[in-house]
Amino acid sequence: MKFIFEFIDILTSNQKYNLFIIQILIIVMSLFELVSIISIAPFMTILTDPNLIFSNYYLYFFYDYFSFTNKNNFLISLALLVFSLFCISMIISMYTTWRLLKFSQRVGAEISISLFKHYLGQNWIFHSQNSSNDFSRKIFEEVKRLTGGIIQPLLNLNNKLILSVIMLVAIFIYNFSIALSSFIIFGTIYFVLFIFLRKKLFENSEKISYLNRNRYNILGEAFGGIKELLINKKSKIFVNEFIDSNIKFASTHSANQSFAQLPRYAIELIGIGSILLLTLYLLILNDSELNVLFTTLSIFALAGYKILPAFQQIFASIATIKGNLSAFYSINEELKTFYAKQKQKQDYEDNLSFNNSITLKEICFKYSGKKIKALNNITLEIKKSSKIGIVGKSGSGKSTLIDIISGLIENYDGKLLVDNIEIDFSNISFWKERISYIPQNIFLFDSTILENITFEKDISKIDEEKLNFSLSVSLSDEFVFSLPNKIQSHVGQGGVQLSGGQRQRIGIARALYLDKDIIIFDEATNSLDLETEKKIFKNIVSLSSNKTIIVVTHRLETLSSFDNIFFINNSEIQLSGKYNYLINNNESFRNLLIDKNGK
Repeated sequence: MKFIFEFIDILTSNQKYNLFIIQILIIVMSLFELVSIISIAPFMTILTDPNLIFSNYYLYFFYDYFSFTNKNNFLISLALLVFSLFCISMIISMYTTWRLLKFSQRVGAEISISLFKHYLGQNWIFHSQNSSNDFSRKIFEEVKRLTGGIIQPLLNLNNKLILSVIMLVAIFIYNFSIALSSFIIFGTIYFVLFIFLRKKLFENSEKISYLNRNRYNILGEAFGGIKELLINKKSKIFVNEFIDSNIKFASTHSANQSFAQLPRYAIELIGIGSILLLTLYLLILNDSELNVLFTTLSIFALAGYKILPAFQQIFASIATIKGNLSAFYSINEELKTFYAKQKQKQDYEDNLSFNNSITLKEICFKYSGKKIKALNNITLEIKKSSKIGIVGKSGSGKSTLIDIISGLIENYDGKLLVDNIEIDFSNISFWKERISYIPQNIFLFDSTILENITFEKDISKIDEEKLNFSLSVSLSDEFVFSLPNKIQSHVGQGGVQLSGGQRQRIGIARALYLDKDIIIFDEATNSLDLETEKKIFKNIVSLSSNKTIIVVTHRLETLSSFDNIFFINNSEIQLSGKYNYLINNNESFRNLLIDKNGK
């Protein structure tokens, strides 16, 4: 199968090493299985004819060497030896099975982690064009299918295939004609059934992936618009869609599981019939003696006891893999991209400094599917430690410009330079480390205010002085310490326990605590009243003089003390300068100020 090589290709070096160790364990396990079954032959032979102890050279050698006094003691010792071999075989099998399951689950967990890192490492354009529901589905459901539906069956297939081959070689050596006829009968049954079912298995695999994606989308849309659904009483639409998708998913999934078990019942019936036919063949047609009959039946019965379930598990594994291949292919390219980027990043060093300026040269950008450019020929310079404002009407390109400066958008025309070094793939991650970004909608996770500001669970690692400074400058201390649990108060999912203004102040406190060279405000204070906003910016300007501050806002008055303001109109920088200069020299800027004040 082609995908086996593709699967091995995405494994890390450590995972490949563990896979090699498991391969050795499987071979050792199979050999012990074989030895335990072969050990039955002399025991059964002696059981039917105890005089063989004295007539067989090898049996008598052991009888004499260990000084046995009678046949019964020798037979009991031989029985214990056979039992011991089966015990050792069982212990090795249990250990190997444990290693197989541990390996598959660990690989699945590491693939989930890699996918999570891959999605988090993508730029803003990627996230704006894709659904987070799809990311969640792949990280959880598709990887779960990959683990339980491909990795485990693949290892099990490998395990049972090696066992079957070793067992088959042994019984072919023992009795070629009987082994060959049995192999042809059972092999043909499995082959015909697989050829008959493989197309349906793959079709169902694709259907399962589609239905899974649909289920996640329904959940995401329903909970994302829960307010409107509750008010308008339209939740029934989503419930009905979810019911339909879930029932179809269960039906398709159960069909694939049933197909994998289909040969089992026919094989059990044919197996019993084969034992009866073998008995008649040896006893009547081949005129075999009773001890030969008994020994041969014992060997083939035990071999069948191991091989037939192995055949069934091989078929079930192939069917399961075939039924889940779409899960592998849905994440394969993304994993390869992630690993390739990780390898590239190891070759880069952080040699990026920010001591002088940020320069944008002839930046142009157009969103996919749009005819008009969001930014057109933008050229500007931002000096280190300066306080910069970016203003303009809605849709003029302000946020797009901020996204390029902060590294959220990478595929633009033109150049972004920091101290005359161009920002590209090799250093963009290092550039992002120098920036604190505060968006309009503050991200808060369901934890305490303290953790949302510091991103730290270990209290001993928190810088108390920096924390108090951040709370004070952002005016967050006013409401935080009025709460019953103060800094340890939980904010709820998405910060639902806080008002919009309180969430924005927490976001500002977080940016200050992170203590980066550059702080970017992208409409980050629009939920605050004008007086609070002015106080916060006054604090930041006076107490963070060494920071480079870039602010996008509709409240132009807050920029009155800033070093420079870039006025964007129709995707281009129409004018730049200090607040008073723009007021006196640009009618569009004055009109923007009037519009925002409602005058």
